[in-house]
Amino acid sequence: MEKQNDFNVDLVVPQRLVFGMQVSPRGGPFSANKAPSKSAKTPKQGPELLKKLFGSPKQGPELLKKLFGSPKEAKKELKEMVKSLGKVRDDFVKEVYDKVSKVKLSQEYFYALSDSPDWRLRAAVAKNPHTAQVTLEKLAMDKKDAVRKNVAENFSISEKLLKMLAKDKSASVRCAIASNKEFRYAYDAQVLLSEDKDAEVRTAVAKSPETREKILVTMYDKEKDLMVLNALEENKNFVKAMERRKLSREAQKFMDDVDDQLQDEGGRVDPDFLFENAHSEDEQVRRIIASMNSTPENLLLLLAGDKSELVRASVASNHQITKPVAKKLVKDSSKKVRFNLARNYHLDSIFVSNHLLSDKADDVRAMVVARLNSPSRLADVASKDKSKNVLMSVAYNDNTPKSTLRKLASHESYKVRRAVAENHQTPRVVLSELAKDENVLVAQAAIENPAIVYKGV
Repeated sequence: MEKQNDFNVDLVVPQRLVFGMQVSPRGGPFSANKAPSKSAKTPKQGPELLKKLFGSPKQGPELLKKLFGSPKEAKKELKEMVKSLGKVRDDFVKEVYDKVSKVKLSQEYFYALSDSPDWRLRAAVAKNPHTAQVTLEKLAMDKKDAVRKNVAENFSISEKLLKMLAKDKSASVRCAIASNKEFRYAYDAQVLLSEDKDAEVRTAVAKSPETREKILVTMYDKEKDLMVLNALEENKNFVKAMERRKLSREAQKFMDDVDDQLQDEGGRVDPDFLFENAHSEDEQVRRIIASMNSTPENLLLLLAGDKSELVRASVASNHQITKPVAKKLVKDSSKKVRFNLARNYHLDSIFVSNHLLSDKADDVRAMVVARLNSPSRLADVASKDKSKNVLMSVAYNDNTPKSTLRKLASHESYKVRRAVAENHQTPRVVLSELAKDENVLVAQAAIENPAIVYKGV
């Protein structure tokens, strides 16, 4: 914004004239659930609001006139000042919008601004996450689509208001609801919008990560619009839902019960409910519980001793696995279980290497080596382990010493040499030799390695 003479905030019209409201110059409480009454006590609105927005404002009177409205009883001096200052610049209006949509003000200000004759100010209030529900409800009935759209996108919106806006006449407003993270709790709004007559609205619902799986499946069964179908197939929740169709009837019912609890209990599943179902005869139910991040440690310990290899493997992959649970699995008879444990990056790499680096299965050892960050231990593995899979993992690891990479560059297996050729830490002189390798895959990998500038064999 161009530099202008500072505007003296002391010249701003008295606060009782700023918003066309009769208010007291003293501050007072405000309930977020009801609008302030005519007798409500508010802070000194004119100068204080301008100061909060801009520090030292330069266009006080024109801001009051063009954006906040000039009350009928305004003095002639104010009218003359506004007339002399002329039209408000667009960049200044944008600055006002940006400030009002982000700053935290008292609710009296937000409610007063919701009466602004300038729709951009009303839209800014609708966007602000600090705006109270009573003001959002008022703005949800605004005649301007852009204002209602901002209300629909506001994360502070209530489920009741989301349902109301799901019936809005504007398709852009209805689309905006699906992008709101609170949409996950508004089941009635999801049902309404999933059956919307406008394909763009249904597409927004199909894309939303907040839409419930059973609604996505119902849409898929009924939908004929290709755009909506494509959006459904790209939604991870829909993919999971289609996988769920392969589950047994008991497992499907269990998942539906879990979903209901997640929605009703704010993302929490009752531990007693999980414990009861952990003894189910249905293996799929036990596998689901073993893979859930909300499953408590004592239940994971129980399932770590399950008779099913797949259940134990699910425990090994659980992101919330603890060391006591992992210790129960490191000697498991199943390679799949130990492999899942080795690749679980939520387990400490030192713990994994201490327990599984000497595993009898080379696939497991290779996975452990991929996580090693100690050059000395990598060099030690390369000197002792004879498995090609393990040596390939050493060769790929960026922490492997250059001296070890030089040795592996002459390994009899082209797969090991290729891994060395793809490692960005491999010395340039080694890459130059590998670029002449008899195996075309090795040579190509060396030539394409950004660590080398090679101009022909």
